Amino acid sequence: MEKNLNAELDALIEEALCQSPPIPVPEGFTDRMVASVVRQYLWKETLKDFLFKCLIALGALTVFSIIFFFVTIQSPDILVAKFKEHWKFIAIVATFGFFVLFTDQVVLRYLFRNSRSFA
Repeated sequence: MEKNLNAELDALIEEALCQSPPIPVPEGFTDRMVASVVRQYLWKETLKDFLFKCLIALGALTVFSIIFFFVTIQSPDILVAKFKEHWKFIAIVATFGFFVLFTDQVVLRYLFRNSRSFA
């Protein structure tokens, strides 16, 4: 049964290879298609890696914040007051850190990727 199925598949493949494609395919179509698929895959992988690294950094910051809060539990009002006083500086540093990480991990990889080496 399996030999018969393999023989039928081989005959079908040979028949398909002997026929010309119904639509004329331009020269280098497969190379361009493969390069496009590889670029899309690498872009998705780069974004996935970036988001994973952001989650790791956010998790580490959360753990540090919880530990810091419990260490200074005697005076949480002072901690909240300091945060309220310096929230703009904290937001600017966080935004700058995110921008640097995004530029390093996503933008530079995208700009300096040589698509020929992946195709």
